[in-house]
Amino acid sequence: MLRDLIEALFAPRELPPPMVIQVHDVALPSASAGFNFRFSCRVFSQQNRRGAEPHPSVYDVARHSVLQRASDVAANAELTHRDDVQNHLAAVLGGYQLELNGQLRVWADGVAVAVTDADLQAVRRKLDLDRELLDWRHKKEVERQERDFVAEMLRDPQQALAWWVSHNKQQVAQAVDMIEPLTRLSDTVHGRAKPQAGVSPEEQFLAAADVLFAPLDEWSRALLGNELAKTLDAFGQTSLADRLRERFDAPDPVT
Repeated sequence: MLRDLIEALFAPRELPPPMVIQVHDVALPSASAGFNFRFSCRVFSQQNRRGAEPHPSVYDVARHSVLQRASDVAANAELTHRDDVQNHLAAVLGGYQLELNGQLRVWADGVAVAVTDADLQAVRRKLDLDRELLDWRHKKEVERQERDFVAEMLRDPQQALAWWVSHNKQQVAQAVDMIEPLTRLSDTVHGRAKPQAGVSPEEQFLAAADVLFAPLDEWSRALLGNELAKTLDAFGQTSLADRLRERFDAPDPVT
């Protein structure tokens, strides 16, 4: 008698068979703003305790449980990662989750995640544009930093001369000859140039640049000419900057 009671207490529990519902083509928002994954699967629910009070909407509970887990995964994935999302959801949803205080087991199989070709192409175009914009901003920031550096180096003739000597250490003896052209460059960039009889400030500037760049090779002249031209652009000297670029075959500015 006692043995029968013990065996009855510890006998394996027989659970009722699971119930199945189909979830088809449900929109799951992705990390690509404004674009959704299309999600389908079979949802299983099974009572985990015999004699438990039945819930009036077991199917709704099971469906909500699966869609909530699926939404959490999809919300952190770009639309272009469809295959990864499908594999992740198949793994996550294949294990059961307890609902209704442990009374209900819920899981899913047959997971399918789809995206439309139009949405996929739109997201890829947007990603390409975002990358191009990031690259453009980076180039503009580099230009700004270079422009500010050149402007600072030409803030006054003494600093400009020290800068020139630091970049021409083998030509220190020529430093004295550079004082006048560097002074002209500094004054022109910062709006302090005084016109000479018969010679415009622009021509003085270009003549000073010729002297400054004379020791450089063709590539270095174009590079330094472009940096100086960008500094002139920043100070509103657009026409003079264009003449400088043309003179030293420097590239046009990034727009």
